[in-house]
Amino acid sequence: MNGTYGIGCSGSTNTTVTVNPLPVVNAGLDQTICLNTPVVLNGAGATSYAWNNNVSNGVAFTPTASNTYTVVGTDANGCVNQDQVSITVNALPVINAGLNQTVCAGSVVVLNGSGSFNGYTWNNGVANNQGFIPLSNGVYYVTGTAANGCQNMDSITVNLFDVDPVSYNETTTTVMEGSGPFNVAPGLPSGGIYSGPGIIGTSFHPTLTGPGSFYVTYSYTDGNGCTISDSSLIEVVDLNSVDINSLQLPWISPNPATEWLTLHNLRTNSEISVIDLSGRVLIQKSTLATEEILNVSRLTPGMYLLKVGNLSIPWIKY
Repeated sequence: MNGTYGIGCSGSTNTTVTVNPLPVVNAGLDQTICLNTPVVLNGAGATSYAWNNNVSNGVAFTPTASNTYTVVGTDANGCVNQDQVSITVNALPVINAGLNQTVCAGSVVVLNGSGSFNGYTWNNGVANNQGFIPLSNGVYYVTGTAANGCQNMDSITVNLFDVDPVSYNETTTTVMEGSGPFNVAPGLPSGGIYSGPGIIGTSFHPTLTGPGSFYVTYSYTDGNGCTISDSSLIEVVDLNSVDINSLQLPWISPNPATEWLTLHNLRTNSEISVIDLSGRVLIQKSTLATEEILNVSRLTPGMYLLKVGNLSIPWIKY
């Protein structure tokens, strides 16, 4: 500063002005995220930061749409500068696990997800569009991926109908080749159907099967449409290829018979029944020895079954 003090007098003074550089504020790199993904914005290059859009520096938030965020940074000198960062928010795929299901126990279930660009991942070891048998009620989750790499999930509940147990225990497990038909044991609950070799209705026909081992199945369908089955084995013995005595099976003589029928190779306390082809029991008793003689003189001539325990032997009355 220059000045005049009186006539012919002058003076001066100096002032220093310091110009500080602006801080180089950095808002960070632009980001592309999936919806519902938290983001943390951190400014750099200053000592304090103020963001727009209610964002706090270093504090996570979840953008709901694409936006540009501005940060103003202030350094130790009080100088201010700013920068911007863009956040692009990609939409999630709409994944659909399908409708909830209620199925019969033991049924095969196929789960199919939809809405994914790049396959599906299920929990519980389930593979998309591949059948499996659920062992209990459960919730199954599927994850799908969109073309933009974003993932989403959905769930489906699979419940099992309660089913009544089915029981079929065949009492006649061994018959001789050439035996007449006989009614198989009743299955429970009643009202089911029988199937298998030699089965016609509720009767097993050894003459239709020939010798061998054959499974007869009893199937019952409940009110929910669920079918449960149980099976029993019936063996038809080939008399031409085995020695009856070596099998230690009961056998009869004579056959045909007129008045008396002798039973051999019996076990004591076994139940003996003479049954006609309609299933009526005509004679019934318990064995007291290994050999028994039955009076069959009053029976009408025709074919009968002698049932000893689980064995049915056909014979003819003259």
